[in-house]
Amino acid sequence: MAAAALVRRGVTDPEPLPYETLVRIDAFAPNPGDIVGLDDVTPGTVPGWDGSGAARR
Repeated sequence: MAAAALVRRGVTDPEPLPYETLVRIDAFAPNPGDIVGLDDVTPGTVPGWDGSGAARR
């Protein structure tokens, strides 16, 4: 089962490009497609598109 491969860990903040916004995600809601698709992703991929948070930069 793909969900067993999910690991919560801290990561360093990415450096956004000049035209990008860095957003701190406080909560996210995985969709069924996010979970089903975990079998085919590269290790280290961060799943999910639906998030809530605040712009940092």
